[in-house]
Amino acid sequence: MIHGGIYDYPVIQSRYVPGNQPHLSHLRMLALAAGAIALLVVVITAIAVLARPITQPCGISCGPHGGLRIQAASYTNQRFGYTVEYPQNVLTLAGQDQNGAQFQAADGDGEIDFTATSGSDVSGAVSAAAGNIDTSQFQNMQQIGPVRGAEIGLVLGQGTAYEASFVPPNGGGQSVPVGLVVMAASRGGVTITVTAFSALGTDVKFAPYGLDKSQLFDFPVTNTLWKGQS
Repeated sequence: MIHGGIYDYPVIQSRYVPGNQPHLSHLRMLALAAGAIALLVVVITAIAVLARPITQPCGISCGPHGGLRIQAASYTNQRFGYTVEYPQNVLTLAGQDQNGAQFQAADGDGEIDFTATSGSDVSGAVSAAAGNIDTSQFQNMQQIGPVRGAEIGLVLGQGTAYEASFVPPNGGGQSVPVGLVVMAASRGGVTITVTAFSALGTDVKFAPYGLDKSQLFDFPVTNTLWKGQS
């Protein structure tokens, strides 16, 4: 509008002037930034937890477990009170005494033996069992290292792995290369020792100890119940 040659401009309210618009306070901006950073940390932590590798004991087998159909049976040792569950369709109870039992693979490839003693000397039990191996049947034994994550019935123990040439008893055939492990664990004043062997497999799935029946033998080793367990 023009009044007497002078321009009168409409007055703009201060809230519409860009320089006069209200700003977030410095403290509030810092609070929002801190909240965003905290949320980002939570998200990254959650992703890291979900993505982290889970380490499990190897026992006899470190390879993937197959879909073995199980028909379970059990052996119970009355003297020491432990029970061994085993897949009776692929393992047979070949013998037993007051201390333990022997299980043979149904196809004749390998055996796993359980025996128990009083006490808690795990290292001594492994050494004793290795020393009792019949060297006329297991010839040229070579130690290949410890059994990582050795455990019996989920009780952590110790173990040693070997390679050898197995000579069938009574001249029943030619010698074959085998893998052999000896493990022991102790609980409640009882030590259980496991000795297992089977043909030496070269496929990576039989690593690291080479027993081609390692996954089969893992079943009774894992499913050992100590006295007082149910």
